[in-house]
Amino acid sequence: MNTTFQHYTKNIAKQFLVYISVLFLLFSFSCKDDANLIGADLIPETDKIGIYIDTTLSFSGYLLNDEDYTTKNLTYFYLGELNDPYFGKTDASFASQYILTSTSVTFVGAEVDSVVLYLEIDSIYGEFDKTKNINAYLLSNNLYSSIDSIYLTSTPLADYYNSGGLISTGTSYQGDTLVRIGLTNSFGDFLIPPVDSIYYYRTVEKFLEKYKGLALVYEGTSNIGGLLKIAITSTNSEIKLYYKKPNLEDETDTLIYTYKFNTGIRYNNIERDFSSGIINDFIENDSTLNDTLLFMQGLGGMTSKIVMSNLYNFPDEYQYSIINANLTIPVFQDANMSKLTPPDNLFFIYNVDSDLYQIEDYNGKLFSGAYNETKQEYSFDISLHLKDLLNGEIKDSSLYIRIKNSSSYPHRTILKSGLDDIKLKVTYSKF
Repeated sequence: MNTTFQHYTKNIAKQFLVYISVLFLLFSFSCKDDANLIGADLIPETDKIGIYIDTTLSFSGYLLNDEDYTTKNLTYFYLGELNDPYFGKTDASFASQYILTSTSVTFVGAEVDSVVLYLEIDSIYGEFDKTKNINAYLLSNNLYSSIDSIYLTSTPLADYYNSGGLISTGTSYQGDTLVRIGLTNSFGDFLIPPVDSIYYYRTVEKFLEKYKGLALVYEGTSNIGGLLKIAITSTNSEIKLYYKKPNLEDETDTLIYTYKFNTGIRYNNIERDFSSGIINDFIENDSTLNDTLLFMQGLGGMTSKIVMSNLYNFPDEYQYSIINANLTIPVFQDANMSKLTPPDNLFFIYNVDSDLYQIEDYNGKLFSGAYNETKQEYSFDISLHLKDLLNGEIKDSSLYIRIKNSSSYPHRTILKSGLDDIKLKVTYSKF
C-alpha cells in the first residue's frame, strides 16, 4: 500500500471533521440568537430587567462615645499619655499583682542589694517622651479574681493606690524593647519578710495576703506624647530582687529572686479628657445636626455613625438585586497623622431591636474596610447589607463605624462627613 497516499487521506478526513464541527457550532448559536429575538418586541418595558448605576445616596454623620470594656487580665497593656490637638488628652496606666516563681526560697540573713522592675515594650504609638518617669506605687487595695470584678477601662486606678506609696526611683530604657524602673531598697526590705513571716512565700494565696501588687502611672508630658504597648505576660516583664546572703562557708552569695505578672490579676485604666481637643466642639453641638467631621479612636475612645438620608430614591414597589455597592469615606488629613497614624481597618455594625450585629458583607472577600494611604480614604463593599435594606429586611439605615480590634490598638482617625464627602456608588437591577 502507498503510505504517502494513506497519510494524505487521513489529513483530509481530519480537516473535514473540523470543518463540519465549526459549522455545527455556528448554526447552534445562530438558532439561539433567533430564538431570543422571537417575541422580544412583545415584552413590556416594565418587565425587562436592566442594569442601573446610582450615586445619589447621601449620608449624615454623628459622633458617639465608644463603649467601655473590660481590660482584666489582658496580654498587653498601654502606658503613657497622649496630648492630641483633635482628640484631647488620653492617660493610660495599669495595676497588677506580682506573683511568686518559687515557694522554696529562704531569706534568712538576706540583705537587699537592689530591686528592678522590667517591662517589655511591644510597640510605641505616637512620640513617647522617654525623659519622663514611670512611677510605681504599692497597691493599697486588693485586686480580685471573681467574675464580679470585671475591671473596665473606666475603673479608677486611684481607688487602688495612694500617692504616698511611691516605690520607684527612676526610669531608663534599653532601646525600644525594654523599660527599666528602679525600685527602692525599702520596697526590697518589704519583699524580704521577717523569719517568723516566711510562710507568706509558701503559697500564692498567702503571698497575696501581704503583697497586693503595683500601680504603674506615667509622669506626664507637655508634648504630643505617646503610648507604650507593654507585653505584661512576657517572660521579660518581671521584678528582680537582687540580694546578698551568707553561705555555709562564711562567704556571701549574690542571689536573685524573680516575680512575674503573667498569672496575676491585672487591668488597664484609660482616662480621657476631650475638653482640650477640637473634638469637644463637636461633642457639645446639637446632636441632631450633621457632624462634618467624624472622630474614631481606639481603646474605647470615640466612635461615630452614618445614616443614609435619602433612601426614597429607591421606590419600595421594586425588589432590588445589588451587583455592587462601593462606599468610600475620605480621611481628614491633620498635621499629626504621621505620628498618630490611622487604624488599618474599619467596619460597620447595625442595630436591630437594640442588639448590634456586624453587617453581612464584613466576612466577605470584597468588603475591604482598609485605609488607602494614596487615596486617603476607607472603602467598603456593602452590597448584601444594602440589598437587605432596600428590600425591607433591615429597617434602620444607620451604620455604626468601628475600628477593627479597637480594644487592642490606640490608633485614631478623623473622617470627613460634610456635604457630598461620603460616596456610595450602587450598581443594581430591579424587578
